[in-house]
Amino acid sequence: MEHQSTLIFVGNGQVSFENNNNYWMGNWTTNNGELSLKFENNTINGKYDYTILRNGGNGAVAAMGQAAIIDLELSPIEIDDSLTTNNLVGVFSSIN
Repeated sequence: MEHQSTLIFVGNGQVSFENNNNYWMGNWTTNNGELSLKFENNTINGKYDYTILRNGGNGAVAAMGQAAIIDLELSPIEIDDSLTTNNLVGVFSSIN
């Protein structure tokens, strides 16, 4: 069974996550190499080590922007059960 989900980061610290019929809004911050995600008024929380596996850059296709981060790997440090159940772990790839 393959799980596909969407994780969208906005520069102002907002984040959204969608997986199957779940859709959560929240906030993100980074501190000393850790990514903290807080969804649904801080009721669903996770702290992750993150690794940028592949950066975007100058190879943009004409008329299409290229994401600054193409592949982002999230490794849980401490996460709520609902994040584990909904597979908010692993590699997330951008779509250009």
